[in-house]
Amino acid sequence: MDKELLLEVKNLSCFYEGKRKGLKKPERKQVLKNVSLKIYKDEIVGLVGESGCGKSTLSKAILGLITDCEGDVIHYSKLPQMVFQDPFSSLNPEKSILWILEEPLRAQGVPKQERKERALKMLDRIGLGEGYANRKPDELSGGQRQRVAIASAIITHPKFLIADEPVSALDVTVQAQILRLMKELKDEFDLSYLFISHDLDVIYQICDRVMVMRNGEIVEENETQKLFDDPKHPYTKKLLNT
Repeated sequence: MDKELLLEVKNLSCFYEGKRKGLKKPERKQVLKNVSLKIYKDEIVGLVGESGCGKSTLSKAILGLITDCEGDVIHYSKLPQMVFQDPFSSLNPEKSILWILEEPLRAQGVPKQERKERALKMLDRIGLGEGYANRKPDELSGGQRQRVAIASAIITHPKFLIADEPVSALDVTVQAQILRLMKELKDEFDLSYLFISHDLDVIYQICDRVMVMRNGEIVEENETQKLFDDPKHPYTKKLLNT
């Protein structure tokens, strides 16, 4: 039986404009170079590479946030939701946690009472409970804010989530808790993830398959265990030995 395809990226190249010394015309800098990938239902795909290699640019291109691109991004389900590294910057600091969780449902036209019920149920599911409903983001710890960010992303029941360094700002104990929660939610809500990280230990813990990016190109891809046991590309070997 063929696996259900959620996302297909074909020969994607993306560009930024940057200033070039001594010239008035901005330089068109290529950040992604002919990237191709597929994400299937019920898998967690890791994207690993050093800072500046193009990982976040790829996530933005998938979401349609970068316009200067060549190639194709094909979504076979509705657009994925996003979980960012810093939940404090992605959560409205002026609003309560209940309001934040209701907002995606409000945008879908869900009635008020149903919105509240679903938001409170989700708050309980992520391990916070109704007592946190009227708090604001600055009254929560980093791990608690990331739980809210994840809940906000999945409350509309998307099939696909992009997580961009979602645990890198957290200490090791809280990292483990968030990774465990993400695994549980994946099974519960029938989710697939593109999980972006520079941390190979985190990638190993959560991902089924791994893509290695270097200088805007995917240089190696394999099942997680196979890639860690027998890396082929020199750059992958270097990352694993660092």
